[in-house]
Amino acid sequence: MLNRLNQTWFDTVALLGQQMSLTKEQRADGWPDAFKPEQIAVLQRPYKWWPLKDREHEKGRLCAAYRDGLNAALASGKLPSIIKTERVVAHYEERFKGYKGNQFTGALQEVFANVPVYGDKEFHYIAAPAFAAWLAAQGETPSAHVQNWLNAVGVAGAAKNAPVALVNSTLPDESLDDRNLRWLNHYEIEERTAKRGAYNRTAAHFDVNPSTLRKAVDKAMEQRTERRRAGFKTVPAKSKATPFSGLVTHVKDGRKTTKNQL
Repeated sequence: MLNRLNQTWFDTVALLGQQMSLTKEQRADGWPDAFKPEQIAVLQRPYKWWPLKDREHEKGRLCAAYRDGLNAALASGKLPSIIKTERVVAHYEERFKGYKGNQFTGALQEVFANVPVYGDKEFHYIAAPAFAAWLAAQGETPSAHVQNWLNAVGVAGAAKNAPVALVNSTLPDESLDDRNLRWLNHYEIEERTAKRGAYNRTAAHFDVNPSTLRKAVDKAMEQRTERRRAGFKTVPAKSKATPFSGLVTHVKDGRKTTKNQL
């Protein structure tokens, strides 16, 4: 059974989450079907973010070189990718906010602020099967982090120099929930590329009925929401004041007491 939220994911987030610029949502979802080139570069050639010693500077340069190599392969068409459109900060604009009084003269002064202006930008995402095939063609061994990624999404053990096809049906030993999450990840990539027809394109990709896919995606969304809610601690309700409100409750040997235990 596939497990995208396994310990290898939590370890990777702890070690490389900052370098990979992972969002809260991405951290909560576990190993995805696809990563950006710069994220794969960090997985394949990891380095410490801080402190940057001489050896880490060298590793950082090698990581940047790997990212450049991936981008060159994408540009030449040797490495296939999924195009995903995301909303990002395009630039900042100085805008008038209002007036405030000068603390010395009392005169009113105009106040301006730099406000982010958002725009759509296309990003390349490389799916695990495509990267596994490309990596094998280079004759390069996957790093421990990359191998964990391939294991988590079910494409580990790709033969060297042999292309790996995207799996459109349920993978061996894959649970229904894992399959639904895999379909949801692909659907969301399609949705960000073009919202109209995203369900039909995803259904065609996995060769399933659109209604079947929609039910699976809806179920995966519900489960993901439940996981995220479970990560938030509930705040206990404020109790009414009583004659014993000032006493601190301690627990000793499984029993509550208001006496301090030294």
